[in-house]
Amino acid sequence: MSTYYQLLEVPEQATSVELRQAYRRLVFLTHPDRTSDPEAHQRYLLINAAYEVLGQPTKRATYDAQLRAQRQHPQAATTPAQRDPAIRRRYTAAVQRSSGLLRIRPMDLEVYNAPARRWCQVLLGLVLVVMVDYFLLVRSATGTFTSIHSSRATNGRLLNYVDTDRGSFITNQHFPITTEYFQLKTSLLFRFVREARLPNGTPLSVEFGYESLFGFLFVLLLLTLPAQLRNLTAAMRINLAIIASVVGVIVLLMALTA
Repeated sequence: MSTYYQLLEVPEQATSVELRQAYRRLVFLTHPDRTSDPEAHQRYLLINAAYEVLGQPTKRATYDAQLRAQRQHPQAATTPAQRDPAIRRRYTAAVQRSSGLLRIRPMDLEVYNAPARRWCQVLLGLVLVVMVDYFLLVRSATGTFTSIHSSRATNGRLLNYVDTDRGSFITNQHFPITTEYFQLKTSLLFRFVREARLPNGTPLSVEFGYESLFGFLFVLLLLTLPAQLRNLTAAMRINLAIIASVVGVIVLLMALTA
């Protein structure tokens, strides 16, 4: 009859440190990640069941008392040798728990493959909409002057950040603070200001202030275009869709507040 001590290959007088060292050594040798041998897997479960009892002083004391009682009243010689009942019960429970884990099916990512691809197409459409709006959908508008603030660029130039009710723009030129409105050429959707003139027609140099926006547009393009490849795995496509969603939100917010 195998006892917990025999399973852990230690004497019954072993200290807690010796028990722990033996447990770690045996678990390392029989862990399912190290070997696919079914017998090693069964032994791994039994070792865990044994250490679960012997590793706790109260449970170990109870188990030792059971062993002493069994030795004081040995079974008849005709009775076939059987495994320790406590080991058998714990082994059965461990196998049941292990079987329950094995029945868990991995997530089927293929279910999300097509939706992820379509969502990346939507985000790719956002890139196209912003680009078309900036370069093609240009219209003339009169923007009422609302506010201005100035700051120096890294090269030392003084830049004026001008706000109107039809869009904002950056210029390095000075103009009368009493100006009431500007003649603008802005995009239709996001109000990107391409040109600005004073009421008398004097043009103002408009600085390109959308470097960050176009940088994120480029990143979004790099994320959404590969997601359309047919040989891409579902996991990779889903990861691209998740990252592209974050970048897409940033692009949309920057375009709306440009």
